[in-house]
Amino acid sequence: MKLIFVALLILVVSVSVNSQNSKDDFKQDILDMQNEIKDIEAEIADAKINYPEDVPELQKELATSKKMLATFQKMAGMPSGPQPAVVKAVPTAKAAYNSPIVPINLNQPVKPPTPDQAKDRLLWYTGKKINDSTLVTTRAMVVQFQKSKNRVVSQPETKSDPFKHLVEELEKSEQRKDELIDEFIKMKNGTLYYPFLINSLKVYDDIEERYDKAAKNTIDVPDLGISKPNDSWIEDVPSRGPSIGDDYNITYSDELDDVVARIKAAEKRADELEAQLPPVDQFPAPPRKDIGICAFCDPKIVEREKLEDEKWHEEFMEKEAEIIRLRLGIERIKALLGMEGGEFANIMPLTNRMSIKVKLLQDRYGNNFEYAKTVIPLVLGFERQKQLLGIEDETGTSINMAGMLHFDYSKMLKEQMDLKNYNFALNMAQHLGLERQRQLLGVDDEIEPMKEFNMAMDFNRFAMTLDLDFIFEKVDDDDKLELKTTGTIYTKDKVYVRLYPDSCSWRMILFESDYRDANEQRVAIPLIVKSGSKTLRDNDDNLVTFDYSGPKDMVAFLPEFKIDLCDLSKKDSAFMMPINYTYGYEPKPFDLRKYYKEDMGAIANHMFVDINKVEENASEVMDIAAEIIDNVTQSQVTAPTGNVKLDKMQNEYNFKLKQDSYKKKVSNMGMNKKSVFLFNANNGSSVFIDQTNDTKHTIDEYTKLVKGQIHLRVVHDPDQK
Repeated sequence: MKLIFVALLILVVSVSVNSQNSKDDFKQDILDMQNEIKDIEAEIADAKINYPEDVPELQKELATSKKMLATFQKMAGMPSGPQPAVVKAVPTAKAAYNSPIVPINLNQPVKPPTPDQAKDRLLWYTGKKINDSTLVTTRAMVVQFQKSKNRVVSQPETKSDPFKHLVEELEKSEQRKDELIDEFIKMKNGTLYYPFLINSLKVYDDIEERYDKAAKNTIDVPDLGISKPNDSWIEDVPSRGPSIGDDYNITYSDELDDVVARIKAAEKRADELEAQLPPVDQFPAPPRKDIGICAFCDPKIVEREKLEDEKWHEEFMEKEAEIIRLRLGIERIKALLGMEGGEFANIMPLTNRMSIKVKLLQDRYGNNFEYAKTVIPLVLGFERQKQLLGIEDETGTSINMAGMLHFDYSKMLKEQMDLKNYNFALNMAQHLGLERQRQLLGVDDEIEPMKEFNMAMDFNRFAMTLDLDFIFEKVDDDDKLELKTTGTIYTKDKVYVRLYPDSCSWRMILFESDYRDANEQRVAIPLIVKSGSKTLRDNDDNLVTFDYSGPKDMVAFLPEFKIDLCDLSKKDSAFMMPINYTYGYEPKPFDLRKYYKEDMGAIANHMFVDINKVEENASEVMDIAAEIIDNVTQSQVTAPTGNVKLDKMQNEYNFKLKQDSYKKKVSNMGMNKKSVFLFNANNGSSVFIDQTNDTKHTIDEYTKLVKGQIHLRVVHDPDQK
């Protein structure tokens, strides 16, 4: 019966690694099961004559074995091996990028006017009018006032526009996301990092939205609720038009008098607000971002951060923004009334103040990555608005866009790695989000693509060792020793593993193996039999001992790890798997009373397998086998994205999680509960687990596992490059 359980574990692993199995791969399993069936049938035949009371139990065991054989034969009959179903998603059209740039459509190119030609005005702009609502300045910036939308559209000269690269890179947003998806697809085990990719794409979208707002080329001109009077008042207006100074004493209609009064009230309100401004260095700190991976346990993390930043942005700019809104609104109504400009000049001291304030913000927080995603778009947005307003900076605070990400992120990452801060070091979405900001700001040319991501992948390496030591004893009715076997098995070399994400926790895979094309042997842990002995009674009833002389090479499937570095109240776990001889090894018959060879494997597995539980759950175990086979052909896409490549990755990722969960499920039905390790893997610690469990237990009234020590050690051992 134990053979059935071990064979089922092999089945679970063989399907979960998604290997291209052929009929030959299951030849040994089928052969072993057929021999097992023959032995049971022979036992039944003998029992019918000598031990009829044992027949029902033997027949039950025979039925289970035949069911297992059918499962393996079904596996062997699959033409291309147990592949997860290919998702037949309907290709979706690539999302159209909604550019923040509003174009100004002109019939023909325009030349900037000379200073002598720049005699026209449009709101606060001076230049040469192209038509009633469009003007070109001496700096070749085309300006259009769209009255119906109460907004100004500004189109700086392309060749001299410092925002040119940012705009062009924003237009590549969908391309950049597609490139990132392809990077994961071609990466070894890239499918298993699907959650990293999804979080990174969310960060990409968030960054795109933030930089879109900064790069937009429109200025909203507030409507202060002061309407232009009815055209009938024009008959009484002198041809020179109303003055913008204090000469509001000219009498027009009562309606116009009311408008002028309201303009004066708005100007007074703006002056009062400006006089009440606090010192320029007094402003709230921006929200500090949690740059550890635990923050992404909240699926709404990006949306929450966005709301926090919007609230802070309003607080940081609200007083100055209200004054500028008032002054621009005044400028708008004066333009509609045909008054001369001048109010815009009052904005200059305010923008100078804001330049200083933004520079202070950058000095205080610009060198800290925890604020970068909030601060940089705000600084850029302010610089963009100055450009669109046609304001020349008078404070000497203009910034170099490409120099905004001047902090040494790689150095910071290395420092956190030295501190064993896995929650930051393995937050791939943050690393890739920084790279996306570099692309947007034009600072990625001299930086290796995905540099920090690759640093983190090399950092994500742990050395695992496994040591097994057992003593098995069997006695007769008089409690006299009949058989004693021992064995010491261990991992000769370090076995390197790495974490891969599962929701807010981690699982483990072998570091070098590629689960998309690996077979069972390549995703198993190589073991060496160090020593062992067998003691039994000879024909003269004397105890004799001989050493193990069988194969030295064995394998164990990687334990099913579940590690949570965020919720410290949860115990981490490692479900151990049975061991076996090298897959495909065909033992030769030998005399069990004269040699100690392949029988070690069956005895050693008592450290992992509880034979009583296996017998009790035999039917359920076989149901799991059938469920595994059925699942191979089912789609595992639980959250369709509409992107064919993403859905295929999701299918493969979910398939691996589900198949790994079967190992745990089967383990609960047949494994010795003492072979399950519970431990605390802490962020900041080099050692995740260094623990010994003794699985000793009574097998039946005659046999005991006197000693069954399993020592499991997992230690951080990064790949030093």
